[in-house]
Amino acid sequence: MNKIGISQRVEVIEEYEERRDCLDQRWGPLLRSLGYVPIPLFNQVDEVDDYVDTLDLDGILLTGGNDLETLEDGSNVAPERDSFERRLLDHAIERDLPVLGICRGAQLVNVYFGGSLSPVEGHVATTHEISITTSSIPDTPQSATTNSYHNYGITADDLATKMKAIARTEDATIEWVEHETHHITAIMWHPERDSPSERLDRRIIQDTLGNTKQ
Repeated sequence: MNKIGISQRVEVIEEYEERRDCLDQRWGPLLRSLGYVPIPLFNQVDEVDDYVDTLDLDGILLTGGNDLETLEDGSNVAPERDSFERRLLDHAIERDLPVLGICRGAQLVNVYFGGSLSPVEGHVATTHEISITTSSIPDTPQSATTNSYHNYGITADDLATKMKAIARTEDATIEWVEHETHHITAIMWHPERDSPSERLDRRIIQDTLGNTKQ
């Protein structure tokens, strides 16, 4: 069974003076139902290459939560997470590991490859239609309804040079990207939450992170 390293959001618990790494519990059942072994990754780790190599991972999942530190008015930022996930991407590219980015994960991937982000309206706690223009996944539908929980998105002007836009919303915000050469896919919606695109979500996860080992 494929072992998937999962990045974690950072939450600040002021009354205990703690910065906690944490995950939505729904990720575990979703990934297990697809035959994966989910392994949470700690943000405060030195020597990332040795850390990830020791875990012998088959893929990386960059989850949502926390704004990127580079955003001018970002909230709940976590610079240690930004740094760790960038080093994770370095490692994944060097080792040719597949990467799936979710919401913030998609934002990080786009910025990592030289793109940017723009504030968007009407994308928090809602659903919307996406139009799918192209995809490496066979028999992908031309449209889908997805959930949405983000204040920043990727416009045509924001898109990194080596990233391909796979799907857009009605306001032209890019919701699904793939890298031209590396095995990196990223979506702006949340498969782990109540998702009207569950069937498509599962196909994207499996196509990106690979078939499970028996």
